[in-house]
Parts: sequence; C-alpha cells; structure tokens
Amino acid sequence: IDQHAFHERILYEKLSADHSLLQTTQPLLVPEAVSLQASAVALLREHTTMLMKLGFKLNFVDETTFEVLQVPSILTDRDIDTIMQSLSENFAGGMFDGTDNEVTHNVLATMACHAAVRAGEELSVAELKSLINQAQEVDFFHNCPHGRRVIRWFGINEVAGWFDRL
Repeated sequence: IDQHAFHERILYEKLSADHSLLQTTQPLLVPEAVSLQASAVALLREHTTMLMKLGFKLNFVDETTFEVLQVPSILTDRDIDTIMQSLSENFAGGMFDGTDNEVTHNVLATMACHAAVRAGEELSVAELKSLINQAQEVDFFHNCPHGRRVIRWFGINEVAGWFDRL
C-alpha cells in the first residue's frame, strides 16, 4: 500500500461527499507571510470568496505578498506556501465549474494530497489501523485522485520467490 496515495484517496472521498469538512478551520497564531508571483497573487485575490469557502482567510499585503490567517483544519502543520501555489495553479487552469459553488475534482485532490500523510512518514500501529478503518467508511478506489495506484497485490508464488521458496 502506498500510504500517501491511500490516505489521499480517503480524504478525497470524504471531502467530495461533504464539502463542509473544509469549514472546520484553524486560525494561525502567527499569520504566515507568503510571496508568490504577482499573477498568482492576483488569481488568489480574485478568488477570495472561493478560498473562504475552502476554509482559508488571507490578508493581501501587496501585489506579490499576502498573509495566511486561517487554514482548513485538515491542512494544519502542512507547507502553506506549497498549498497556496498549488491552489493558484488550479485557479489559473480554470478548475471551477460555471456556478462557482462547487469545488471541483482538481482542487479537492490538491487539498487531499497536501493533507495526507507523507510517503515514508513513519506511522504507529494505531495510525495504520485508523487509516484502514477510514477506508472502510468511504467508497474506495484503487487509485489516488491523481491516478496513481494505491495498492499492489502480489501472488503467493511471487512472494515465495523472494525468499527462494519456489
């Protein structure tokens, strides 16, 4: 199991089923200043309403800098600069439907990706069991939202061959 892709898929399914999960937010004790290209900041400024629906609160300082005051709780302790860059890329790609009320697949996938445990991150047995239990609560697919395989099955003969048992 690719633990990152596995968790990403679980989070994506939860967010797809219930966008209100993004409304559980975490105000930052100290605002985080983010600097991006002026075009990226302009896109974020233009989509302030959508960002608020996603659980973000921003304070625009100038054309290349803004402060992040609040994030969705699922993104607490994640790299805010990278998240904001990814979101601006989604806005640049026109990833929202015509009503501007629905968060589309690409944005949910981005949010899930940034919120998921990292590949190689050491998880306790309790955390692993929690992921498996969460997977049982959602409609699960064998690929992450970006299309990467989550699970790979090995036949008994293949595993036996690893240990010279054939």
